[in-house]
Amino acid sequence: MKLTIKVGIAFAILCGLMALGGGFSYFNMARINDAFTFVVKDISALSEDANSIGQELLRINKTATDMMFSDTKPELEQERQHFDSQSKALNAQLQALLDKLNAMEQQGSEASRAAQALQVSLQAIVQGGNDINRIRSEVMTEAAQIDKIKADFLTKSALPRWR
Repeated sequence: MKLTIKVGIAFAILCGLMALGGGFSYFNMARINDAFTFVVKDISALSEDANSIGQELLRINKTATDMMFSDTKPELEQERQHFDSQSKALNAQLQALLDKLNAMEQQGSEASRAAQALQVSLQAIVQGGNDINRIRSEVMTEAAQIDKIKADFLTKSALPRWR
């Protein structure tokens, strides 16, 4: 074989390998672009949702604390209704976040576990709020009974004693 034929074959093989490497690189760049798009669009949106849910958890916890400091039954009932509406809205937000994460099953498994942990926290806060409402209502009832007993005692003490 002549040298020119050997060089031509080597050049053809080199061009083929370069084309194969370019195609492989293009394919990998598309995968990298998809992964980057996933992180920028989907994960950042989920992060914003999770931050919003965290802030709502703090608000609902404050509402539960406010129930503890309410002085009258109407105030307590108003705080209870506010607490219920907040907990239902927050539960809907958490469920929407879990649905999004489940749709991205393979990439979002760790985030899904974190969202489920948030949902467990919400359930604990709701249970605590319900307990606070029940206990505060019982305390108000007992306080009303004590006030009635005090008033009865004072009115009986104030009556003159006739013998």
